[in-house]
Amino acid sequence: MADGITLPAGAIYQYVLIRPLKAKENKPVSVAISLRPAVLEKLDAAAAEEGLTRSGFIALAAQHYIKSLEK
Repeated sequence: MADGITLPAGAIYQYVLIRPLKAKENKPVSVAISLRPAVLEKLDAAAAEEGLTRSGFIALAAQHYIKSLEK
């Protein structure tokens, strides 16, 4: 490739242009939610399995759900 990255044979790649985020748009905001203990245990286990924090997992799940609604 032109940028010096070597990809394995048969690899598929795509360049994606992403609009830079303004500092204000990228700063996390603290929120409080209530969950049943069993749900929280499952959430924490799933987050740990994915190598994410609880907040990171919830944010990612919310993003995926919102995107599914936009289809």
